Amino acid sequence: MLSNTPELLDPRTTEFTHLLLMSPVPTPLLLQLPAEIPTFFVHSLGFITSIRIYAPTHTIIETHPDSLVDLRLFNPWSELLELALEETSTLDVQESEGGMSDFQHGHVPYVLLLLKYLEDWKQSHEGHLPRSYSEKALFKSMVMDRMRTNVPGGSEENYEEAIGAVMKNLRTAELSSGTKEVLNDPKCQDITSQVRFRSP
Repeated sequence: MLSNTPELLDPRTTEFTHLLLMSPVPTPLLLQLPAEIPTFFVHSLGFITSIRIYAPTHTIIETHPDSLVDLRLFNPWSELLELALEETSTLDVQESEGGMSDFQHGHVPYVLLLLKYLEDWKQSHEGHLPRSYSEKALFKSMVMDRMRTNVPGGSEENYEEAIGAVMKNLRTAELSSGTKEVLNDPKCQDITSQVRFRSP
């Protein structure tokens, strides 16, 4: 194709915005492809597959965040909060008074526990969430105090998970710094001059 119709892949006239090549394609032939057209080369051999990307701009931002988990505890969607409040409505009521059994109490997912206790926190702190280290430590103590200890093993695993998640997961959901860096790159701000879209 390159030898018979070279104008087909001329970056100034081609209608192609991307190329996808499947192996086997000889490397010398790959090197003849225009660098201005992003090319994806897939080589598959049994269960082993590799992909090589050739692009004029290929941004890689090396990030190693402490946690990729975003539980949206500070800004849950309405259905999640509704579920949490519904499932934990009798959480702090003893079984003899119509509340949860020890088994039920020990099996409430820790995310629902945290959402319920965040609502309790907001009621006693003028609607504010625990943001500082000291506030999170107090919140952690509050959750620990609500754990039932008169159960086999002396504690509940779901509460221990909730307590362990307080410091790293009580935060506002936001884009990571690496994602913001990519989106703020000038090539992302002005894509119209570099990308041509074809109508179907």
